[in-house]
Amino acid sequence: MQGDIERRLQQGIAAAKEGDRARARDNLIHVIELDERNVKAWLWLSSVVDSRADKIIALENVLEIAPANMQAERELQRARRQPPDRTPPSLPRLTRPQAAVDPVCLRCGYRNPSWVYLCDRCGADLRPVNVRAALGLISWRRSLAAMGIALCSVPILRAAIGAATWLLRGGSMQRLPTILFHCAAEALLPGLLLVLASIPITLLTWTGARLAGSQHELETHVQFTTVTISSWIILLAFLAPFVPAVPRLIGSQRTFDLIAQGTALLVSAILGGAGLIWLTQALQTVHHLSRSQATLITLTVFAGGAILLVGPQLAASGSPFNLVSILAVLFKSCSH
Repeated sequence: MQGDIERRLQQGIAAAKEGDRARARDNLIHVIELDERNVKAWLWLSSVVDSRADKIIALENVLEIAPANMQAERELQRARRQPPDRTPPSLPRLTRPQAAVDPVCLRCGYRNPSWVYLCDRCGADLRPVNVRAALGLISWRRSLAAMGIALCSVPILRAAIGAATWLLRGGSMQRLPTILFHCAAEALLPGLLLVLASIPITLLTWTGARLAGSQHELETHVQFTTVTISSWIILLAFLAPFVPAVPRLIGSQRTFDLIAQGTALLVSAILGGAGLIWLTQALQTVHHLSRSQATLITLTVFAGGAILLVGPQLAASGSPFNLVSILAVLFKSCSH
């Protein structure tokens, strides 16, 4: 845990020095979520927040932890002399720890000394600060917007790539509107099913995180995983049309099958790897799980999803509502 804190801190400082304020904020916020009394993280965060009010709060938090920090004192006096920007503060203020109370870790039950902020036994955060929620980096509005974008991207990207493939193969402009409509219409139902699939995935990963000892609220988990799954759907919507398009554009009659299989394997590997990495990272970020715990939860959910998806198909292959066949439409050509 301490190694992850130091690594994130150095990445945040490096990003701040390079002028990448968004990446710096993300890394520094992650450090504060793990150790809310990290002086360096608050000090550097004060240099990359957007509002004067948040800058003042970050510097006041530094002085709350380290009253003798002269750099923070100078920066705070300079910030207070600046005119107000009418932006309300969003960062939380730190409170003085109660030295007489020995915090008990909610994950493992170990009673820690009063001065620590990470559990000495399992590394869990004892006084978590939901800085991401305070800064508005996660919200229901962002989550719903991500789902809407993902739903729209499936038919739009399929139609665009299908139309481009049609034109590159010498198709006529007269049939282009028909190709666009046909490609988009075919992708509506698969896109809707992919978005709806985020519901069981979110609930299953939440259950796995709780079994692993997480005490974080469901709301934050839903918001993070929704954005993560929506990003993966957009990636799928972009890559899936290339599976039929690539062999049609560059393959000869002799190499068509080989190129088609190679493209399908490459796209599957990219989608599988991205899904595993992104969902694992979301679980680590929200619940502060170890990488092995988050990876195990993700793999278990993926395996369960594959069984639920393929099982009914094997049991009732003649059913008209075949989920695998519906989703497979995204990987088939529509420009014919």
